Amino acid sequence: MTEDHYHRAALEPLTGKDPEKRARILTAARAILSLRRYDDVPVSEITELAGVAKGTFYLYFPSKTDLVAALADAMHEEIMQTVAEALATPRHMADTLEIMIRTAFGKILEHKALINILELDALLRDPVTVDSHYDARREAMIHLLEAGQKNGQVEASINPRIAAELMGGVMIPLTRAIIFSSTDADAETYLTEAVAFVQRALGVTKAR
Repeated sequence: MTEDHYHRAALEPLTGKDPEKRARILTAARAILSLRRYDDVPVSEITELAGVAKGTFYLYFPSKTDLVAALADAMHEEIMQTVAEALATPRHMADTLEIMIRTAFGKILEHKALINILELDALLRDPVTVDSHYDARREAMIHLLEAGQKNGQVEASINPRIAAELMGGVMIPLTRAIIFSSTDADAETYLTEAVAFVQRALGVTKAR
């Protein structure tokens, strides 16, 4: 692998601040793990690209598993932030749901190469941490559905908390079907149908 493969030039000089060193390690790991199998990447390769001593790595990440957990956290926050920005403009609920789903999956597809590693992370890391991510997504969805009910764009009889949990059951297999190509349909067709399915389930119709 050449340095260009890892976009070494994109890494700014270290400033000595701990958060920046940690971020630099994550940036290097993300670049390498997007191209190489998890088991084939030694910590020394990550620290060399990051420009830090190997011992520095273990100050922030006791193991490679902890590093992957941090990558998953960063990706989750990035997705949530991207979705929040996309939803900042008030829209009809049908459009809001579609933008939310498409924006989230756009960001997931952007990092497709890391998804296998993050699946491993979900199996190895602390269940409490995984649940906290799920809880954050669920609470955001509950608030969105409640707002939709108040303005008459979501079926009034729907229980927002239960509906939010059920939507999680839709999004997980959708992610796997698109990322791992476990469906005969192309990604756009599958995604379009998923959006329509969620809209129908919530009693939401397109604005006229």
